[in-house]
Amino acid sequence: MQHGDKGNVNRMVRKISLGLNLLTIAVGMWAVSECYDFGDFEFDFDWPESFVALLLFALVLFARVWVFNRDRTRAIAAGFAGSFLKNGSRHPDLQPQGMVQDRANGIREGWPQMLEGLCSFSASRNFEINSSNDVFSELVGYTKEELTVKKQTDFAQLIVPEERERFREDVLHISLEGGNRNTSYHINCKDGRIILVSAYMKAVRDSRGKMWIQAIFIRINEQTDAYEELQKNANRSEILLSQLTDIIFEINVEEDAVTYSMNWEDKIAADIPRSRALERIKEGGIFHPDDAELIEQMLLDCRQDALLREQKVRLYGKDERYIWCIMKLCGVKDQSGKVVQLIGTIKDCDKESVEMEALRQKAEIDELTGLYNKYTIQEKIKSYLIGKRNSERGLMFIIDMDNFKQVNDTYGHYTGDLVLEQTGRILKEFSEQYGGDAGRIGGDEFVVFLYAVSDADEVSTRINELRDILKIEIPGTDKLFSGSIGAALTESEDSFESAYMRVDSMLYQEKKRSKV
Repeated sequence: MQHGDKGNVNRMVRKISLGLNLLTIAVGMWAVSECYDFGDFEFDFDWPESFVALLLFALVLFARVWVFNRDRTRAIAAGFAGSFLKNGSRHPDLQPQGMVQDRANGIREGWPQMLEGLCSFSASRNFEINSSNDVFSELVGYTKEELTVKKQTDFAQLIVPEERERFREDVLHISLEGGNRNTSYHINCKDGRIILVSAYMKAVRDSRGKMWIQAIFIRINEQTDAYEELQKNANRSEILLSQLTDIIFEINVEEDAVTYSMNWEDKIAADIPRSRALERIKEGGIFHPDDAELIEQMLLDCRQDALLREQKVRLYGKDERYIWCIMKLCGVKDQSGKVVQLIGTIKDCDKESVEMEALRQKAEIDELTGLYNKYTIQEKIKSYLIGKRNSERGLMFIIDMDNFKQVNDTYGHYTGDLVLEQTGRILKEFSEQYGGDAGRIGGDEFVVFLYAVSDADEVSTRINELRDILKIEIPGTDKLFSGSIGAALTESEDSFESAYMRVDSMLYQEKKRSKV
């Protein structure tokens, strides 16, 4: 809406409101005079005059309340104001038939503020449209096929001629600066209407280095204050854009090319592959080597069925370390059902992952020794015994440190803690060397469990090895501190409790022999 048009509407709104206010007051005073005798100060209700006066006042009051709605008043005013523009013509959106056409198209009042039109077009001089959503298509009156396949119009042609130069300057600015642009344009629709839209545009570059503009369009109702509406939408857009930190990328399967949002460089140190994308995106330098198989399987699965998948992976970040991210990926099919495009997002969740790991460590790890606590080591062994194959056997050790109470009583609790720390370090290294876990289940009692031990002859070898290394020098003395060991292979029908009781019995026999 032009500035002069908006002024006409505002003045007409004030005139309509003033006229209805005066009419309501006048009819109200007349109705009171018909129902009340001011000379005798008493009610004087005469039929049918008083009834007609009250009924007429009620109708006028209802009309005033109905028109009091700001949007409705502006719509009425726009109809009057449009008839008296100096050039004798009406703005298309002020014509009553325009509003009727909107309703005929199923567009109710308020729709422009509820749904957003999305469109992507080339940043070069031809401004070729390469994608759009249904909302944008309905907004301008062209089908998506007409916009992207038949190329009936480029984006610059949708802009009214008076604003095309400003549009080109806006596109050039965000192409060079790489930022965002909040503005508004009048759009030529296919049916001849002209609508005003607020536009939020952002530049992205594809794998060949070509610049594209991704834009969000919201129609502004020109029967309201267009400037206020634009400012409101601009502020909303700035808030949304400031919160959007996810990396967005697209993989063209046929061309094996990648398009990605410009915040990729802000997050990830590795360069995105410009060619052979599907092959190289899973290679080292972008994702952690241990996650390569996950990425490969995710890409393969999405190419087959296009279903949405989510995976937690590590990417090489700007601070030269791998950061945890949540990667979502899905496929897009063409009319024949073939997956031709993969669309994904990458969300930085490193801070949350580090915090969760710290909480997990606090919940699972014994603070003094660094081993699993009693509950965690029991659950790990139980889980293995439930899920193992019948032929698999595990080797369980129970270690009880000899005369630990005397260490505390003789050298103090601080020295006792140092001895336990060193014990935990030795057991942790031993368990990790042979693919197992270790935990502290009591003050000076420990469990070590080696998974899937296939050779029964290995038991005595491991017991002797653990007995040799479990000789700890008491700090500040020349005395050695050791422990008694019970060990046994698990049986096919074993639960944690049955295996523990059998090994504990062997520990008791070991301690009994050492005292003889």
